[in-house]
Amino acid sequence: RISDILPLEEIPIPSRLYNYTVVHQGVIKIGGMYPCLNQSPLEIDWFIDPYAPGAIQSLKQAVALESKYGSKVSVGIKIYNMQYTLAIAKEYGIGNAEMLGKYIFCASQQKNFSLFINNLNNVYTGQYVPQQELNNLANESRLDFAQLQECVANAQPVINNQILLAQYYNIMQTPIAIVNCEYMAIPQTAQQAVCFANSTICR
Repeated sequence: RISDILPLEEIPIPSRLYNYTVVHQGVIKIGGMYPCLNQSPLEIDWFIDPYAPGAIQSLKQAVALESKYGSKVSVGIKIYNMQYTLAIAKEYGIGNAEMLGKYIFCASQQKNFSLFINNLNNVYTGQYVPQQELNNLANESRLDFAQLQECVANAQPVINNQILLAQYYNIMQTPIAIVNCEYMAIPQTAQQAVCFANSTICR
């Protein structure tokens, strides 16, 4: 039952008809979806609208999952700019508003991503983050700055594809994790979704 999902953190039911099975509080098996073709490592798509409440904080949980399970899981940060980023865009322009997501996505491609996320969480207040501050965070996190800038410059087509993927899963709010292409979970229960997708990982 949908009422079994954690209160105040429920996964919204998309408008299109799907066959949903609640397998744990905060974890839904999406009917009609099949396991990812690549079974190892287990794929976790972590969708965020960067300016959505809880999105930046949830990245710590994403990093913790990879740290806990190591090479058994692969967490991919997916940017889905929705109403919160669009609200920032109204004041600062769409290009500026989208920059936070690009930096997060591109930082996730580098080994010091966890340090970047810690530093970002230390300064993030829910308000607009200027590009200069993002540059400072990147340098403080010892990211390869040239690689980061090249990625940021070319990130939009990739993010456009991530948006299409979010729409395929009919995600209506973030942060949301899609585990093994078939389980939808809130960040607090993503670990349980991993165990449902592949119980051997959690033994």
